[in-house]
Amino acid sequence: MPDRAVIFGGTGAIGSSMGRAMKASGWEVVVVSRGGKGEKLPFADRIVLLRNTEEIVREISGSAAVLNFSGASINETRKLRVIEESRVAFTSRVVELIGKSGPRPGVFVNGSAIGYYGAEKKDDIKFTEESPPGKDFWGSMVSRWEGEAMKASQFGVRTVNVRTSIFLDTESGTLAELIPLFRKHFGGYVKPGRQWVSWIHRDDEVALIMECIRNESISGPINASSPNPVRMKDFTGAIGKKLGRSAWFPIPGFAVRMKFGKSAPLIVNGAAAIPDKAEEIGFKFRYPMIDMALSSLISRNKH
Repeated sequence: MPDRAVIFGGTGAIGSSMGRAMKASGWEVVVVSRGGKGEKLPFADRIVLLRNTEEIVREISGSAAVLNFSGASINETRKLRVIEESRVAFTSRVVELIGKSGPRPGVFVNGSAIGYYGAEKKDDIKFTEESPPGKDFWGSMVSRWEGEAMKASQFGVRTVNVRTSIFLDTESGTLAELIPLFRKHFGGYVKPGRQWVSWIHRDDEVALIMECIRNESISGPINASSPNPVRMKDFTGAIGKKLGRSAWFPIPGFAVRMKFGKSAPLIVNGAAAIPDKAEEIGFKFRYPMIDMALSSLISRNKH
């Protein structure tokens, strides 16, 4: 019988990417969904509604992996309370379900974020998995989020918190939103332009998470970010170059706040997250440089 994975948040960018990759690799994929569009996922062998607790516990029992990529998008002016509850409280619920299962899953992979390092102005600080959390809302929130996930280890389940940076894909997320703007000649950098942008190609994120599932030596936090973060001007400049468009337009902070609300400091200040743990285990990034990553992705999105 194939290994079974239970995915929470299977309709999001990372969750759906993992679902497709795991199904293609022969996994049995079960998605826990609130309903609606989740019921049309082509890679899911079964879809269990979130309200069906007993059925979820049965699917988790004896599974090889439980993955949680749930969380309200920060790409809108959502209230911080909504962002927090969709991560901290929801992860607590997932762990509670794991605790009720038997036999327990082999590994619990929780999708975290480099927001762990905070949204304060960071200058040239480089952050590794050993760095402390930020002292602002984001550092505190992500720290508690990861803390809830780590409670799964009390049940003997190996637990990994994957701290994702900007997830590059043309289907959804930051790059998908930027491409149409650049094509219309509205592309540009967020002021001041020297802030760090940590990023990761979709395929590298998927491969790293698969390594976290397979490699029993991995637990705790791991940065899902390219070993080569770039400055904001270089990031948008690379997109513009690939699309044959200029990237000169400076986007002021107030415009970012209108789009992202209280999440804006994460973009305006940025963070350079370095994947020390991934490199220590010998993980090889297929797309370590931003030009390579964009060439791969945008060439698949010619329209």
